Amino acid sequence: MSQLRRLTELYTVAEDVAEGRSSLELVSIADQTAWHIDQILRSLTAALSDGSATPLAAVVACARSLRWRLLTEPFPIRHGVARSARAYELEQMATRCMTSVDDVLHTPLRELILLTQAIHTDTVPPTGELLLQSITEIGAADCVVILASPRAAEGTQDWFDEENLRAHVASDSQHSQLAVHDTAYYIGPPSLFGASATASPRARNITYMFGSWVRDRRIPRLRLAVYAEGTPALRIRTFQVGDQPDLRSQPPSVVMDLRPEPVWSPPPTNRVVRPDDVMARQILLGGGLSIMLDTNGELIRTLNPARPVGERVELRRVADLVTGAYLVLREGETGRGALYERTMQLLGDNSAAIETTQSEWKSALQQRLSSLGRADVVDALRRAGLKAASQAPAWTERTVARPQRDEDFLLLLRWLELEPDRYLGNAALLRRRRSQAMADVREELEQALADADTQHLEHDGCLRIDPAGTGFAGITAARVLAIAPYEVPVHKHAVRIPRDDRSARWLE
Repeated sequence: MSQLRRLTELYTVAEDVAEGRSSLELVSIADQTAWHIDQILRSLTAALSDGSATPLAAVVACARSLRWRLLTEPFPIRHGVARSARAYELEQMATRCMTSVDDVLHTPLRELILLTQAIHTDTVPPTGELLLQSITEIGAADCVVILASPRAAEGTQDWFDEENLRAHVASDSQHSQLAVHDTAYYIGPPSLFGASATASPRARNITYMFGSWVRDRRIPRLRLAVYAEGTPALRIRTFQVGDQPDLRSQPPSVVMDLRPEPVWSPPPTNRVVRPDDVMARQILLGGGLSIMLDTNGELIRTLNPARPVGERVELRRVADLVTGAYLVLREGETGRGALYERTMQLLGDNSAAIETTQSEWKSALQQRLSSLGRADVVDALRRAGLKAASQAPAWTERTVARPQRDEDFLLLLRWLELEPDRYLGNAALLRRRRSQAMADVREELEQALADADTQHLEHDGCLRIDPAGTGFAGITAARVLAIAPYEVPVHKHAVRIPRDDRSARWLE
């Protein structure tokens, strides 16, 4: 099919869905086990007094993960043993938790234990039964089943192969690459798949299949759609399969999101901020890793698997980092350290003079921070007119060339009572050579990632590469699973270094 013909077909299908000429169905399927787990999860969540990492909080986090798998995996457990493993883990955790909670919580915990034991049976879930029936009725030749995660897609494909069913299977991350089919079955409620499912549909007829306990059944719309005049309302048909719970009689939800969430340890309250500290957030990553990411940092290297080879490695602003992005991290050192050494090499004979002037103004700033304190320095710089005054502690780092804004750097030098002409030119040259070094590093990373199995990365959330011959240490690409909601002070040399961390085990 030509590119022009494909685009024409995509526009036609999108118009048919928007105008109501296509079928858009919500199918609510009774699932008693998942419904009871959801009810118990709500009561246990309400019992949590705070977000601290208590045994009950860990039980809630594990239960959310199990509920997520029950919602998004339509296949028997033999095609996705993680669901059974998660049920066993939850059973053990709930049993241990009984000794550390109030007696009033013993009953829901016992019920939860019984429910986890029932999940080990290798039967087809209710959503899977209806999915098989629906595909058999319409024929598998021109339908696609879309799952909320690559692992769910893999398990569904294995199941279909066992059933000799030739329906196409894809994960939500592959949505934009799909050809147009006659029917698309989304396993899960609309909120899991975003606005693209209906705004840029890949099927003439769309059906969402999900457990009857799901409360949020709204169709996500593009943000601009609410401002567009004459935007038609989607024509939605709702079907109910099996005995449905009366959600109106249930108490308001205390679990706002269907997706699993991490258990964050409370930030330390007695940690003294030292001169060499920076403020950072914990980032949980795929593959059982985490890093501390300095929030005053400017850029961090990321990987976009959807882009062509040679364009995958990108620089993203730290402030713009979101879950689902892939970070490119160097093992055993920060990427900034390697970048700085490459920059010094490019400076050649100028490197010594530049390091001298850089060290002078950074030392002057560090002395002010040590004598006045971080808060007073930031306040004084703000009064002096610096826009990025809060980043002053980060400017003392050897690998930081200078403040981003020219005006900020000039005002900083004057506030430090230093002659600007001695420092401006050298810092500008350092910055230019660093840009060149960044381009060199990017090229080498691209070369190392060119033949990488991005499907493995999307499935496992982590990929380690040993770029032999490049002169660099091992490289890890890992998916961002969660970002801590608070900052903590950490030593500046402890940031951006991947470490083993099992805190994200319920998010994968």
